[in-house]
Amino acid sequence: MDNIITPFSHTLQYALGWMVIHSLWQAMVIALITGILMLVLRKKSAQVRYIVGNIALLTVLVSAVSTFTYYYKSETNAKKAVWEATGLSDLNYISEPNNISITEPTTPIIATNGIADPLSISAENTLKISENTPVLNENMAVFKDYFNKNIPLILTIWVLGMALFLLKIMGSVSYIYIIRNRHNFPVDEYWLEKLIELKDKLKLQKGIELVESALVRSPVVVGHLKPVILFPIGVINRLSPQDVEAILAHELAHIARHDYIFNILQSLVEALFYYHPAVWWLSAQVRTERESACDEIAIQLTGDSIHYAKTLVTVQEMAFFPLSTALAFAGQPRKSQFLLRIQRILKQKQNPNVMEKLIATFLIVGSIVVLTVAQNNKWAANNDNNQSNITLSEDSFIQWGDAPLSNSGFWSAKVDGDDVKITFNHDIEKGNWTSTRRFKKSEFSAMPTTESEFTITREAGVMKFKGKFEDNEGYGKFKFEENADFKTYLGTYGMSNIKEEMMVHLFMSNINKSYMDYLKQNGYTSISKSQLQDLAIHGLTRENMESYITNFKKYVKGEMSLDKIVELKIHGVDAQYQRDLYDAGFIDVPLDQILEAKIHGLNKDFLKDIANTGQKLSLDEAIQMKIHGVDGAFINKISKGQKKLTPDEIVDAKIHGIDKMDIERIQKAGVELDNDDLKAFAIHGIDADYIEQMNKAGFGKLSNEDLLAAKIHGVTAETAKSFGEMGYKDLNFEKVLAFKIHGITPEYVNGIAAAGYKSLPPNRIIEFKIHGITPEYVKSVNDMGFKDLSPGKIVEMKIHGVKAEFIKGFTDAGYKVVPLSKFVELKIHGVTPDFIKGYKDMGFKEVTLNKAVEMKIHGVTPQYIKRMQEKGYKDLDLDEYIRLKIHGFGESSGER
Repeated sequence: MDNIITPFSHTLQYALGWMVIHSLWQAMVIALITGILMLVLRKKSAQVRYIVGNIALLTVLVSAVSTFTYYYKSETNAKKAVWEATGLSDLNYISEPNNISITEPTTPIIATNGIADPLSISAENTLKISENTPVLNENMAVFKDYFNKNIPLILTIWVLGMALFLLKIMGSVSYIYIIRNRHNFPVDEYWLEKLIELKDKLKLQKGIELVESALVRSPVVVGHLKPVILFPIGVINRLSPQDVEAILAHELAHIARHDYIFNILQSLVEALFYYHPAVWWLSAQVRTERESACDEIAIQLTGDSIHYAKTLVTVQEMAFFPLSTALAFAGQPRKSQFLLRIQRILKQKQNPNVMEKLIATFLIVGSIVVLTVAQNNKWAANNDNNQSNITLSEDSFIQWGDAPLSNSGFWSAKVDGDDVKITFNHDIEKGNWTSTRRFKKSEFSAMPTTESEFTITREAGVMKFKGKFEDNEGYGKFKFEENADFKTYLGTYGMSNIKEEMMVHLFMSNINKSYMDYLKQNGYTSISKSQLQDLAIHGLTRENMESYITNFKKYVKGEMSLDKIVELKIHGVDAQYQRDLYDAGFIDVPLDQILEAKIHGLNKDFLKDIANTGQKLSLDEAIQMKIHGVDGAFINKISKGQKKLTPDEIVDAKIHGIDKMDIERIQKAGVELDNDDLKAFAIHGIDADYIEQMNKAGFGKLSNEDLLAAKIHGVTAETAKSFGEMGYKDLNFEKVLAFKIHGITPEYVNGIAAAGYKSLPPNRIIEFKIHGITPEYVKSVNDMGFKDLSPGKIVEMKIHGVKAEFIKGFTDAGYKVVPLSKFVELKIHGVTPDFIKGYKDMGFKEVTLNKAVEMKIHGVTPQYIKRMQEKGYKDLDLDEYIRLKIHGFGESSGER
């Protein structure tokens, strides 16, 4: 395994190795400090705790980098000092030997010229332990020397583990790309509008896509530059609008906080320190606080913590384990973390378990240190006794004769007619496997009733048993001996270095020369070792292969590779399954589509159920129906009274929950629906009860469009009644809808009436509301002396922005008696008290409002007058300046 780190220079290995070793205590200390801070800050906002957690992770990374830098520089400087001491100042002309440990205690080799061989000297060799050195220093030296000797092993384990975690991250990112771009469906316009509304509240500028996905189990957001919010298909329209708003608010909070990119960076830190429980604990705290911080933002947007908590519980029931680099609304699936979130949302008392986790981390790391010290002592004792090799006793292994450990163990069997089902078990420290296979009785050399030895012999080798049978059951030990001649035979196919483990698999599936010849006869002339092993592992016996090769040629178009046969076997696709599809009318179907059908549970009973409805489907359409839970009863239900629906329309209806609607009652209520209407009714929750209620509200028969509009805007029978109590009786549906859309409430109507506008007709009260005329605005205008204004006049004032402050400004400037129409005119032309004050400051004391409007219209501003005075046009009255402006004077450097 040391070959993995061979490309690393010796100095680099030294620095990396000690970085890993020191990170054990560094991360533990950082986690302990962070745990104390978390306890202190438990009443602060989640964002504060989130920042603390991220700083802790960053500190772990920085401390590791600092340790690496320190050891790398110190080792480089030490080597340089040694080379200079030996008179070899040029360090570049001799390459650094990779096979020499610079920290191994050695005795300097004296060259013939009396100069020590520089390749035998290191920084560690310059420190010698004298006889009077305290025992602690001796132990430290032994400790350091032990780790120096084992740095290659430490680095190899670290690099392999880190590579596995990095591959996991790459796999997660790749899968996120798949769910982002495949099997996604657009949502209804209503939800997009809701998304935009929440975006505006958060002041988010970037484009965000909202889709339904067939590949996710919980709402999730993916992507950073172009984020996408994915809802499980069909879920968005089964939740209430308040539930969806809560989920969208949470996911938008992730986007606003740039959590996606921070989550990936966090995963990289986890990969670097995958071996340390303290780092995993810190990372878990960060993820918990991240979700809580988003919860806090979402609750601020929605304003209802109790409903938000209920939504979280609802979605948690749907949640699967989300990918680590994706950000799901349900968050971490662990029960304790979920309960903590609910407690925080509802502001309930929390039982902190931070110290318990820190103590566990401390015990784990402490155990590592104790084991390390024990190993050091053992190494030192071995070193003192000049023992360089470790001897393991026979008790270290469970052996039977000379059989290798990996191919021996225990067996149990049950006789079933002419067959014997045997379960092989191997379970010890080095590994474990269990395999159950059927053998013919005729293959046994004997089936003893008293404990003795017997065998099953096949071309791959001999399975030796020791045990006995009692009635129809048997038990005992086994060991396997491979057949060297069969190995040689496999070599003719180009297979070499075949391990005994593979020979066991070949034995179990009875793969022999006849099997290999059969494959060759059917065109499989180039068989790799891995392919043959896969065939054996997945139990593709000669009988299975004949079934696949013979039968599938009848039904499947194109070639069928060995890898594809293995894939079919893994997913349980056999010849009978293909015949069932063929009998259902699916002929010349691609293998990948057959696999997809099997994976999604498509079977002949389902196909027969669908066929009985009269639907003619492609296999892909049948798969989509199966995925979304469409059955014959659903098709028959939604097809009543409608034109023949297409498969896509049927699936669409199922996705939008039409199966939950009582279609017969809706039709009895006098409503005729097509599939689009059904979908729209299902989306917005229009059921038979609502229709009957609206029919009794006095609106007459409403169209489907009116029913949808009423439901969307919350119009009920009680709505019409409440408007009647305001004095608006006998309103038709359009007016009731308009009142509801514009938010006209009893409080608003009563407030306007108290301000002096009683019994306004419906159109006028709507106009008041549209233009924002409030009781406060009416009062402010009345206080300025404008009382008993007509509704039309006060609307005109509000449209043009004439407010009490605007009127007061002119009153304070000396314009006491001014008609309301003049204030509207002043506002239209942008004449303000400050504008008039500018003229008065220039000496024009008597400026009428009409003159001010005229001057504003022609652009004769105080600045213009000042500019003209500087050109010599002084002592003119305002009319003369207006004439100058009209004739273009002052428009350029010249005069006209």
